[in-house]
Order: sequence, then C-alpha cells, then structure tokens
Amino acid sequence: MFKSNTATSTMALTAVIVSLLGGCGSIGNMGAIKDGLQFAVDCQPDKALQKLDIAEADGGLSGYMGQLERIVVLKDAGRSAEAATTLDKYMALPEVKGETRAEVEQSINNSLEELRKEREKQTGKRTCG
Repeated sequence: MFKSNTATSTMALTAVIVSLLGGCGSIGNMGAIKDGLQFAVDCQPDKALQKLDIAEADGGLSGYMGQLERIVVLKDAGRSAEAATTLDKYMALPEVKGETRAEVEQSINNSLEELRKEREKQTGKRTCG
C-alpha cells in the first residue's frame, strides 16, 4: 500500500516517539498505521482516522504514532482546530515531557510534507479536492 517516502515520514515520527518513550512497551498495530496513511494519500481522511483509531487502541508504539499521524491527517484535511486539540492532548501525556512542542510540530510538519509528496507521486496531486 503505502510505498516509498511515507516510510521516511513514519520513521521521523517513530524517532520522536522512541526518544520519548525510552523503548518501553510493545510495538502495537503498525499495519493500521500503514493502512491509515494510505487512506490519507487516497484522500479518504475519515477512513484514515478509523485505521488510526485501531492503532491507538492497540497501544504501544502504534498508539503514540497513531496520535501523531492523526494530527497529520487532520491538518492535511484542513481540520486545523481538531488537529490543534489533538496535539494539545498528545503534549499533555506524561511520556511526552522530554520533547518540546516545537520539536513535535516540526516532526508533524515533516510527516505532512512526506504525505503530500507521496500523494503527488501516486495521484499527480499534492492535495485533495
């Protein structure tokens, strides 16, 4: 499904999350992350968010990644208020205390850029609509 550059995007967010969590916990459902991101590339944000719900519910690394990728999908869909609320909730997690909001936002913006590059590669369009 999700082909080339999205691996870079996912790796960037993974690096942030791993640094925050210090290697604790399980991996969770990375397949749901991959599927969710492909739905985002395909301009189906609601389906993407459903897949990210699964990743978050499964916990572990995918739970944290699901929260961050949710912000990416919301921003991509133009749902800025929801993205901001989700980021606030994420930043309030005890595990996130080691990272600044600016660092997390930079990772999210990098992931958003990679999502749009992948969409352009697959569909010829950077944005939906």
